[in-house]
Amino acid sequence: MEVSWELNPLPAAARAENAASQVMQLPISVSWILSATAFCFTLMLGAVAAWAMSKSTARLRPSLVLNRG
Repeated sequence: MEVSWELNPLPAAARAENAASQVMQLPISVSWILSATAFCFTLMLGAVAAWAMSKSTARLRPSLVLNRG
């Protein structure tokens, strides 16, 4: 991850270009259980939203919807 110029400890007019473009390593690990849980939660939330929209759309009368256009 490159450090942006706002977070860089050197001033923008510094002549040390090598020091100005520092790279910082961040230790990141994501477990497969967390990934699977997030994926399942997203699928369930999408299914609930689709069910709610289809339920409200099913109540509309086609004649009223077509006459509004």
